[in-house]
Amino acid sequence: MGHRSWRSLRFVTWLALLAVAAGMTACGGTGAGVPGGQEDAGGGTAGKVRVVATFYPLAFMARAVGGDRVEVTELVPPGTEPHDWEPRPSDVRTVQRARVFIYNGAGFEPWVDRVLKAAGHDGLITVNASEGIELLPVPAGGSGGHGGPAGDAAGHGRAGAGHAGSEGASVAYDPHVWVDPHLSQQQVRNVVEGLIRADPEGEAVYRANARRLMERLADLDRRYRELASCPRREIVVSHAFFTYPAKRYGLRQVTIYGNLAPGSEPSPRQMAELAQFIRSRGIRHIFVEPLVNDRAAQVLAAETGAQLLVLNPLEGLTAQDRAAGRDFLALMEQNLHNLRVALGCDAR
Repeated sequence: MGHRSWRSLRFVTWLALLAVAAGMTACGGTGAGVPGGQEDAGGGTAGKVRVVATFYPLAFMARAVGGDRVEVTELVPPGTEPHDWEPRPSDVRTVQRARVFIYNGAGFEPWVDRVLKAAGHDGLITVNASEGIELLPVPAGGSGGHGGPAGDAAGHGRAGAGHAGSEGASVAYDPHVWVDPHLSQQQVRNVVEGLIRADPEGEAVYRANARRLMERLADLDRRYRELASCPRREIVVSHAFFTYPAKRYGLRQVTIYGNLAPGSEPSPRQMAELAQFIRSRGIRHIFVEPLVNDRAAQVLAAETGAQLLVLNPLEGLTAQDRAAGRDFLALMEQNLHNLRVALGCDAR
């Protein structure tokens, strides 16, 4: 069964289960998070604002900005590749109990519209975290290419209001804006405004927390810009998630899989071309992702003598990350360190 057919089958099954879930919700239940349901709709434990974020980076921002005034749930479970994730009826119920719903937009969550429609929550405040960001269009065919520099596609798109990049979108844009420490500051601004709409009394707290977070991101942006002085320019990655930072910091992103989302294996011819490219450019490191199968990268490393390093798309925490207490900012720091190694920044 093809990938598209499988997703269609999952969608039909999802709708059937949703009908059951909706019936259960209609039969009544207590408010979420508090015995007996003593809080208002959208109010979390001890009166906190209940926030639902689609995946980890946005949940991190909401927690960092909201502090003790918010209760944040992320839909995509830890350790799960969000490109492959599909919502369940229980996730719709989670959204129904929220006051604020934060999603990335730009097509990253193609299921957003149907989840919001199924939730039927008129009082829900929705935050498109990519609002106001100049988006890069996905190259024709969804391929980043095996030798083309990142960000070559002409034209830009601004993430508009509403559910930009959702199921009905006609133009595909690269959604991976959170990986860029400059663009992620705009996502923080959008999160702030959403929380203030839900809880005007907390505005001073939200803005102060956001200012501290954005200062950290601005410092990371400054240090990422220093990569421009490194002797190497090319990075080999699994899929084209690093386009925004590559464009901003003068790097050339070469992908193993080509398309934005990890999917089918590269052909033997593509692997041979990549191996030749790596050898001809003297590339010493190949980047892999924590949540994606790295078999192709391992084959290339064995063929070329390159070493494997992690370049994290920051889409979620692994069990090891959680055990070590690493968060979004720590992983950005780790990415910067590994980029400096791969680009030979400290070898001169």
